[in-house]
Amino acid sequence: MLRLAESHKEITVINDQISSPTYALDLAEVIMIIVSNQILGYGVYHYSNEGEISWYDFAKEIFNQSKFNTKITPISTEKYFGNAKRPLYSLLDNKKIKEIATEQEFILAVAEKEMEFEKAKRKAEIVDNSRSENDRKKSEIDFTVAKNDLFLSQENLNFHKKNSILNLKLAQGKVARLTVEVDDFNRDIERLKVKAPMDGMVIYKANWEGEKPAVGESVQFGQPILELAVIEHMQLKAQVAEPDSGKLVLGQKVKIILDGTQEQIFSGKVVNLGRVFRSKSAQDKKRILDTIIEFDKTNSSVMRPGMTARIEVITKVLDKALTLPLEAVKGAADSKVITLESGLDKPVEVAHIIGNKVVLAKGVKQGDLSLIHI
Repeated sequence: MLRLAESHKEITVINDQISSPTYALDLAEVIMIIVSNQILGYGVYHYSNEGEISWYDFAKEIFNQSKFNTKITPISTEKYFGNAKRPLYSLLDNKKIKEIATEQEFILAVAEKEMEFEKAKRKAEIVDNSRSENDRKKSEIDFTVAKNDLFLSQENLNFHKKNSILNLKLAQGKVARLTVEVDDFNRDIERLKVKAPMDGMVIYKANWEGEKPAVGESVQFGQPILELAVIEHMQLKAQVAEPDSGKLVLGQKVKIILDGTQEQIFSGKVVNLGRVFRSKSAQDKKRILDTIIEFDKTNSSVMRPGMTARIEVITKVLDKALTLPLEAVKGAADSKVITLESGLDKPVEVAHIIGNKVVLAKGVKQGDLSLIHI
């Protein structure tokens, strides 16, 4: 933390991971006690200093006791970027080492009482006529007291050992019970997961306000949350103006131009026509008909759900039709003419106007086109 404070004016620290920071010297002393005491034996020992604190509060206290005024911003584990998965509550239970420390105290107490017992026993067994009756009775009483104290200390040690075994069994039972509960929770969590019936791309659905649900947010029953798009089977949803809807039929060929830096052109056909007309949006009251168009062939390398496109509906196919630029045709709506190279105007019949092209039905033949003056 101090090293970060030297190079940063502001840092973020996790505030929902609780642990017990341990002083290295305390830990070293406990390790030395364990390795130097043959009575403790081999095994796994948990040890940490007492108390609990979050990393955020720990960092605040570090800076409070230092010269740095670094700003600390709390952050949750979920939002913190890190590869390692950390538990939210990682306090160690020092119960085993505490039990052993208490047992060592009882063992030392027994050893002390054994010394007192042997000393009192020797005094009581001394045959010395020079001692008074009171001294002999006192020695006997001291011996009886030492004997009782030794018995009591041995019983305390035995009780502690039995109690330790019982506590271990209780702890193992608790671990087993909690393990079952955790397994049940994991199974419940697994059942809550929505598994896709097929491969595809997930698309989050926006609500009627155009907002997508966030993690942890409640949603209404029946509210669509996401869609699964299969790129190989993608379709195009088109909006056709009401006046043009009469020209559409199922199976009709469509030219599709994908919007982008480089226009991609595909072909398709109409596979579904909406049943009713609707307004284009709340602001645009223009009536439209939703139409579904199926691609003849998809290209997963350039197509993505959500892309926009323009369509050209092929309403009629004209064989051997002649086309001219729109500006080559003059005249009123019912009297169209083109100007030949000789300067003469020749009447023509216009079949269709497509963009900047005019499709001619009558009036010229293919050989005459070279005479047209634009």
